[in-house]
Amino acid sequence: MKKILSLIVCFSLVVASLSFPNTVAEEVDVTKEEQSIAEIDAKIQNNKAKISEFQKELEAKKSDIKSERENLEILQQKILLQNENIVAVQSQIDILDRQIQAKENDIATLEASIVQQEADIADEIEAFKKRLLAMYVSDTADITQILVGTSDFIDILARVQVVQSVSKQDKKMLDELDERLNNLNIDRQNIETEKIELQIKKENTEKKKEEFQGLLDDLNNDMADIQARIDELDAEEANINWQINVANDENEDFEAESARLEEEIKRKQEEAAKKAAMKALDPSLLYTGGALNWPVPSSYMVTSGFGPRWGTTHRGLDIGAPSGSPIVAAESGVVIVVNPSGWGGGYGKYVVVSHNESLSTLYGHMSEVGCAEGDVVTRGQVIGYVGSTGDSTGNHLHFEVRYNGARTDPTSYL
Repeated sequence: MKKILSLIVCFSLVVASLSFPNTVAEEVDVTKEEQSIAEIDAKIQNNKAKISEFQKELEAKKSDIKSERENLEILQQKILLQNENIVAVQSQIDILDRQIQAKENDIATLEASIVQQEADIADEIEAFKKRLLAMYVSDTADITQILVGTSDFIDILARVQVVQSVSKQDKKMLDELDERLNNLNIDRQNIETEKIELQIKKENTEKKKEEFQGLLDDLNNDMADIQARIDELDAEEANINWQINVANDENEDFEAESARLEEEIKRKQEEAAKKAAMKALDPSLLYTGGALNWPVPSSYMVTSGFGPRWGTTHRGLDIGAPSGSPIVAAESGVVIVVNPSGWGGGYGKYVVVSHNESLSTLYGHMSEVGCAEGDVVTRGQVIGYVGSTGDSTGNHLHFEVRYNGARTDPTSYL
């Protein structure tokens, strides 16, 4: 970068020496600016290298985040399925609970029925005893002795087997009661067995639910870990982006400072060229005072003067004239600025002529420029033509007089 700027400086000095005949170009000291630009360029390159590394790191973080998000989605699907499994198992547990409750209800019903049957049998036994007492009063058998001390139905049956006069109907009745009681007890045992089996099945199902819940807890813990990792990566990504933005902002500042320094170099070079041109100029051509020449010989129509206009201050004198009307130098001097095309900061195509080290004139909105930078022009020499380029609403010349760089009212000099 420093070498390029040095070449630019040398080239500018050569051009300056060619543009101003019979002059010796003064050497321009821009070493300080060149060193600053070189330092700034090194900082910019360093920041660009950092940004490149940050970009690589950023891409890696994005890849990691993408991978973790994919893992998170897989875990979310697994958690969804595991929740469905738990819901299904809980549904089975609920069904088993209802079935166990139904068995318990059946057992309670059977137990009540057994109690009732035992009460009925007890009543039948008492009635049977009374009938036996009434029926068997003889010398061959003492029924009282048979029944004394017996309360159990089976025991009574065994004892009355020896009594031949027991009616067949009573024996049948007692046999049926015994069978009914036995069947109820068998049914109760079967239902209790079924209840136990259901409880075992419920316990196994609850164990399965616990296993599923454990797996679900593990999945939720894994998901929390992945989410924490994603949050960490997001924070790291944000930090990298912040560092990239800081580096870019610094580079913008560096580039702005570099541009300012380059403008300063250009200004110094132009100033040196201007001074060299002034020294080379015939002293008789230097402006020493007096009225300036009117810049548009064909028209003296002032369309806008110097001063307040449209809420701002108009810094020059507008002279209306047909397009292509000649514009002449207001005084002898050196052309120091020429803008042959474009917007020109609103001036369009324009020319600046320096008449001594303090005074210069500007000619704006030209349709065509008729001179070049470095030209020595004399008072009244054509330097361009009236137009409407730049920020203009019609054909005219915008004429400015600058003293030590400050724009002043041209009428004070014309």
